[in-house]
Amino acid sequence: MASRYSLRRAAVLLVIGLAGSLGAATPAVAEQTGAGPSHRPTLVDPAPCAEVANFTCAYLSVPLDHSGVTPGRLRLRVAVADNAAAPRGVLMLLTGGPGQPGAGLAGRVVPRLAPLLNDYRLVLLDRPTMPVLLLAGDRDLSTPLEWARAEATHALQATLVVIPGMGHSIQGRNATGDAAVQEVLLGRP
Repeated sequence: MASRYSLRRAAVLLVIGLAGSLGAATPAVAEQTGAGPSHRPTLVDPAPCAEVANFTCAYLSVPLDHSGVTPGRLRLRVAVADNAAAPRGVLMLLTGGPGQPGAGLAGRVVPRLAPLLNDYRLVLLDRPTMPVLLLAGDRDLSTPLEWARAEATHALQATLVVIPGMGHSIQGRNATGDAAVQEVLLGRP
């Protein structure tokens, strides 16, 4: 079962990877969406943010697989401060949980962080909406089934698979659980 901690940790790792990419990308470069290798992150559809001055709203297009084996890209909505030469680099701000807005909050958040904008290039990122698989045994005493049901309501694309007669740690111990994982990760049972 995916915990809030593991989801947040995965989001933080995603952000760390994206932060380096955004530090070098400016709105002028972002317009060249067809340039460069397909494995490079690019800003797509940049435009001045309506919510806040001196910010560019766009979509950050990142490959699902940097090796190129698995095709496809993920589009993340971002609001990027226009101070690309900020001396201390990029400050990435995550808000809420998966699927919740970040870039849309720029008008409310930026004034509160104004003292930092001379030193940092602020990037607000909408948390990606991605499939979430929750595996739960109906006899799990460590993480009760009610918790899994509650967690599933917080993700926009959640699938809860309940394994009858199972307790905790279903992965690798139950064919139904293993098939659910394979279906989500590989698109096939």
